Amino acid sequence: MDIAIQRTLVELGSREADVMLASNDGDFLPQLEPLVGGRRTGLVAFQEFKNTGFLALIQRGLEFFDLEYDVAAFNERLPRIRVIPIDEFDPADFL
Repeated sequence: MDIAIQRTLVELGSREADVMLASNDGDFLPQLEPLVGGRRTGLVAFQEFKNTGFLALIQRGLEFFDLEYDVAAFNERLPRIRVIPIDEFDPADFL
């Protein structure tokens, strides 16, 4: 499956199209990197599980969308690793 996605990203390089990749996997970084900056590019993934290699691409313009928070892909709150700012902490959410 990875090879098919990698080949698709390469082919998209020769076309005028926006690109949205849904993956936490860094295997696609070499194929996604040339697309960032010349067109609108996005990544759908879990914030805490995305490969750190995407950070440099985000700084160059890759848009990031969290699968749960931004995309709202789930009907229930997931048991995720969360950093909660103290001002937003409500103990009732966890009891």
